[in-house]
Amino acid sequence: MFNNYIEINFMFKNILFLGCGNMGRAILQKILENNIFQDNQITVVKPSSNNLIANVNYQNSLNLLHGSYQADLVFICVKPQDSEQVLNELFASKITNPNTIFISIMAGKNLKFFQKIFSKKVKIIRCMPNILVKENNGIIPYFTSKNVSAIEQDFFEKIFNNFASCLALDDEKLFHAYTALFGSGPAYVFLIASLLIEIAIELKVEKNIAVKLVKKLLFGSTQLLNNSDDISQLLAMITSAKGTTASALEALNKNNNLQKLLRKAIMSAVKTSKKLA
Repeated sequence: MFNNYIEINFMFKNILFLGCGNMGRAILQKILENNIFQDNQITVVKPSSNNLIANVNYQNSLNLLHGSYQADLVFICVKPQDSEQVLNELFASKITNPNTIFISIMAGKNLKFFQKIFSKKVKIIRCMPNILVKENNGIIPYFTSKNVSAIEQDFFEKIFNNFASCLALDDEKLFHAYTALFGSGPAYVFLIASLLIEIAIELKVEKNIAVKLVKKLLFGSTQLLNNSDDISQLLAMITSAKGTTASALEALNKNNNLQKLLRKAIMSAVKTSKKLA
């Protein structure tokens, strides 16, 4: 592993983060925690004021970078709606070159979007990490432009493998589904947790106890899920005929209401991802 990091540092000396919101900061923090790059290699332009990390070079504008600065690796972490103007500024700044590798975490923006701004020869890796990188359990589907070499793709996975599972996609169009399911997925789980806590409080469970037990419930359920390949078997294990669980599941599954609602929500996320393209 140590040799891998020597190789990565040799290949990428200057690392630029363009934008640094919640996801950008989570990735940057994990990169530093795992000593993949050192803080003196990293420059962040246009950071969110509440996402600063000590000892990292922050600049509010690309114009403030040293005249000889050349970025070897650029993480594009700006909001999709702001990206066209910011990336045109990056292109005009001349701080990238044909060998610079771009890693985009922006939802919706496909390779053609970047090729239109830079060139058809731009080396771009488009990925969609989720917030679980903060707990070393992230999911990162990715897709590369044709001129990203196998070695460069391997370096990408070496950067992220310490805190996420990387999955190379065969078709860029799959990003809409992966974004809706796994990029947004943690929010669905958090919403369910919030609703369970709210209902527990309505049923006279003290709030601090409700919060503690719902967290324990989700954590323990996840452990069981990780150790099983058959979800139906897990359901059967805790569902007795005419029991409380059976009654609750019957209400949830009546007329496929839960399935319809969840599908509607995910398809809405897919639709939004396509609009951002």
